[in-house]
Amino acid sequence: ENVVVSGIERYTANRVSQFQEALLALIASILTRKVVLDHIDRSVTVACNTTKSLVMKDFTLDPDIESMRKAGITMVRSLASNHCISFRESLGEEAKKVFQMLANKLAKNDPQRSNEILEIVHRNNIGLVYRIAESQAARRSEERFLAEFQEVTRTKESALRSGQLSLTPDQQEYRRDIQAIPAALRDLTCVTAQQRRVYDDFANCNPTLELVYSQVKNIEDIAIKLLTKKDQNIAVITNETVVSEEVGDAINKLRSDVAKETAEYLAPHVLFRLFIIQDKISATAAVDATSVAMQVLLVSRIAFLTLLAECKRHATDAPISNAFVNDDRRWKQLELCKRLVYRGLLSHTILDKALIADLQHSHNDVRREAEAFAKDILSFIVSVNIAAESIVDQEFAQTISHLKRGASADHYANGINSIRIQSIFSYPAEMRERINGYIDTWTVINQTPRKERSTEFMKELQDNRMLRSGAEGHIRELLGTMLEASVEDFSTRLLTSPVPLASLLGRTGTAQFADPSLYVKTDASTDFVSLLIKCCSSPKDQPSAANSSTLNLLNRMLSIYTEVLRNNHSKCIEMTANPESARNAPALPAGVAYQITFNQRPYVRFLSNIMENNLSKKVVPNLNQDSAVRGFLDQLKALSPMNLPGFAFGWLELICHRCLTARCLAGESRQYWDDYAALLVEGLRFVDSFVGAGRTATPSAMLFFKGLFKLMLVILHDFPVFAHAYCHYLCGYIPHSCIQLRNVVLSAFPYPELPDPFQTKFNESNKREENRVRHEISGPVMDSLKGLIEPEVFLKAYREKSVVPGLLSKLKATDGGRSPWNIHAINAITLAISNASLTLSNEEHDVSIENPAVRQFIELCDGLDDEGRYYLLNACANHLRCPNSHTNFFGHLLLFFFKVENQRFTRLGETGAEATREQVTRVLAERLTAVRPHPWGLLVVLLELVDNQQYHFNQRPFINCSPEVASTIKELQASIIRQQVK
Repeated sequence: ENVVVSGIERYTANRVSQFQEALLALIASILTRKVVLDHIDRSVTVACNTTKSLVMKDFTLDPDIESMRKAGITMVRSLASNHCISFRESLGEEAKKVFQMLANKLAKNDPQRSNEILEIVHRNNIGLVYRIAESQAARRSEERFLAEFQEVTRTKESALRSGQLSLTPDQQEYRRDIQAIPAALRDLTCVTAQQRRVYDDFANCNPTLELVYSQVKNIEDIAIKLLTKKDQNIAVITNETVVSEEVGDAINKLRSDVAKETAEYLAPHVLFRLFIIQDKISATAAVDATSVAMQVLLVSRIAFLTLLAECKRHATDAPISNAFVNDDRRWKQLELCKRLVYRGLLSHTILDKALIADLQHSHNDVRREAEAFAKDILSFIVSVNIAAESIVDQEFAQTISHLKRGASADHYANGINSIRIQSIFSYPAEMRERINGYIDTWTVINQTPRKERSTEFMKELQDNRMLRSGAEGHIRELLGTMLEASVEDFSTRLLTSPVPLASLLGRTGTAQFADPSLYVKTDASTDFVSLLIKCCSSPKDQPSAANSSTLNLLNRMLSIYTEVLRNNHSKCIEMTANPESARNAPALPAGVAYQITFNQRPYVRFLSNIMENNLSKKVVPNLNQDSAVRGFLDQLKALSPMNLPGFAFGWLELICHRCLTARCLAGESRQYWDDYAALLVEGLRFVDSFVGAGRTATPSAMLFFKGLFKLMLVILHDFPVFAHAYCHYLCGYIPHSCIQLRNVVLSAFPYPELPDPFQTKFNESNKREENRVRHEISGPVMDSLKGLIEPEVFLKAYREKSVVPGLLSKLKATDGGRSPWNIHAINAITLAISNASLTLSNEEHDVSIENPAVRQFIELCDGLDDEGRYYLLNACANHLRCPNSHTNFFGHLLLFFFKVENQRFTRLGETGAEATREQVTRVLAERLTAVRPHPWGLLVVLLELVDNQQYHFNQRPFINCSPEVASTIKELQASIIRQQVK
């Protein structure tokens, strides 16, 4: 398959295979001729002597023997193969002599035909002759170097064991030469990183690679030529497929240059070049991912990956895998490793051995880097179905076993097989054992099909005062200890349970915790509470009395639940920060330890079951739902992430519970809307704590944000009236960097359909729709406004055609926070100004300089700095929602700043007016460049601003101040035009 016979088929009389075998035998005979062997021996001798001299000089005092060996091998192979160029002419003459005999035989003594066959055979196969000679020279030089290197190795190892390197006379001369170099350029103790890179570069210096690299350079030139043409697409990045026929043909031609004899030698060098290309791709992507340079790099990567695939086809994946794991940059090349694994170019077994070696390394940084890489690459292998999980478990057995041991240990010492939490109760040990006995008995009863003996068990508890409250009763201790026992049982079972691969790799957070056996006592506890509530609502009692006792028991249970959770959360944080604090807790028997890491799952399971049983009327059909819902809402507010950050995900799951959202938000009743909105605000405040003021959120924080974002999408879809009424209240707490979340909240519309923003003009659509949609203001927003200034003050001032003095002082922050401005005050006063204006204008919407509300906004823009003005304009943009009077007023207000006749509307002059226009554009653009949905009012205002020539939008200086800004605005306008065409 490596011998080329194309072009002479007509001379072989259908005996192509026999001719190939004969030609291959002749090529092999060329390399056994004495003249050729003498040339190869001379190349090997020169390379070995040169390499030995230079390497021993450079590594005279370097104790790293392995680095010395690798440097010598790289250098000697490169020198030997390159020295073969010196006898290529002689080698070509010898090849012609051999090929001439074959040509004469095929031509049957016809000189013209013989010369023609000779020329074809020589042109097609002389490259193979050169490569085989170079390969033999490289291999033999490596063997000779290693044989001569053994004595050097033994000498240096002996010197290292004695603690001092002994120098031979030749090495003493080397040392004198090194000491003659200026101190800034030498290091007598080891080879510097710059010197090591010189040796690494020898890997790229050999004739075979030069041939391959020239072919890749040709592919890059073709790609550049095509990419400079308009609308040319070269590579589909998602699946590494070349879609250009010209580039594809060039890559196929490149594959033919890989021969079986050179495949194993070529693979490490191609991989080394791939490392360089991948680093350039990462650096270029951070600047411009769509540039021509980026496309050319991607084409080069495809070419080199194709080369590696061809090397593996001729040899195995061992050379590629060994070269990858032996490179110091291996764990930093995750993206490249994914592509190699996807193409089947890396051996999983070799990768597993390299990973486990670094996972057990003595340095923490090496272990952390290897662990992160192992989780990412294993997750990729499983997620793209390269191999089933069972096969991955076998091929990466050592790595997965190590990761599972680390995940199961969870900071506990060896020999720990039971977990306890620090209790909120201080009763005697006998009482604890007695209650634990009741809990174990109930757990067994609860697992029977019909819960036999449950009645007798409840009677026993009643007789022993376990269900009584007050000084003589123990119901508080019983319920609290039952919850604590559930948490302890869950943590103990979790400690000893195997960790599934999916959970280990972080692909899903619930795989390990979906096992029902983990929640045996938790489910038993919830069933006990449900049975207790059902007994309290016995039909023998009056309905009102039953409801009262049931609600008292439910509220008592929720109170104990909160107390236990808070105590467990605080103790775990304390023990994590200061492990010595466990000494102050009661002593535990051997094999038992206090919980270190807070686990929220049993608490979520417990309260979720209680919530479902009571709010869905499964347990008590005649339970007063209003009081029950209020109790759950109060407890969830007390458990907010701002108070208990370790319970953040559990809290989010509970406020998303279908029973709670259905009770709070569905139907015509709005009695729980304020409370549920307050819960959402708690979540937004928690988000602001880790993304506000330009902070970089952690992966866990981003996961919480995504969960809250999905909840907002559900509310937008299923409860749009609620989202419409509370949008201003929620927007007051949404961080300014969460633009898409703000758009989701502002896109709420209480009716099935909105007018098409691309088919109607701004004024026409508002006049037709604004009277149909009532602009609702939630109670919390009005309360915050009254705390600043009474709305009647604005009405009085605007009736007198004047502005309200002293507003700027009310907008300053007094809490010493990150911003000097009170964003909630800006939002509230913006709303108050618009309400007063719309009330007095009798729905005429006269947005002009004569309007006192407009003058009020101008005065605020003049008095605020850039940051405060940005907050004010954001508050105005928050009113660009569905068609209503406020959308109309604020839309005209923002457009007012762009009218030519109003260019002197500010005391700061044209510069200040242009700065305001620039910030208006920024506010609109950053909201519309975010992922959809986009509020209707935002779209129609920008369409009016772009399409109406009286605003001269495209001629503004800030639009063309830089190519980046101009490109962004141009792309935004193009997107709008595409939507209009649709």
